[in-house]
Amino acid sequence: MFTIPNVLTLLRIVCTPWVAVLLSRGDYRLAFPLLMAVGLTDALDGFLARRFHWESRLGAYLDPAADKFMLAAVYLSFLLSGALPAWLPALVLLRDVGILLFVGLIVWRTRIRSFPPSAWGKISTFYQIGFAALVVLDRYSPGTVAQPLLAMLMAATAAATAWSGIDYLRIGIRMMKAV
Repeated sequence: MFTIPNVLTLLRIVCTPWVAVLLSRGDYRLAFPLLMAVGLTDALDGFLARRFHWESRLGAYLDPAADKFMLAAVYLSFLLSGALPAWLPALVLLRDVGILLFVGLIVWRTRIRSFPPSAWGKISTFYQIGFAALVVLDRYSPGTVAQPLLAMLMAATAAATAWSGIDYLRIGIRMMKAV
């Protein structure tokens, strides 16, 4: 179903490789506004879907997949470019791979096909996107973001990412036990 929120989500998916290439090359001048636009489409598509009741089954699957694709691409680019210590992109990527593997296991072993995002997953996504934007802004315009703030947000992003991974594991185990 081609609703405006789904079109925005598809636009996010299409733009993600460009963001990743720009970040990998260290072209923060172009990467920053594109990353902000991609991030804003994430907020806008959800708002429009809820506000105008344009929710769809396609959107329910496509939006979280687009988020995972975007964040994986951004944090993989950070890893490849050395923009962040390797442990943080590794944590983000491993959590997402773990979630995808666990969802695959649930789909394979059960009839469950609904995987709503958890509150901790949304918090984690918020921190990951916000931290990535500040990292890119700081690389684009050095000194714009205070280093203690970046360090604090990196720790908060890591904590939210790790905790959401644990929370998704807990939810997945509970789902499998229920069937």
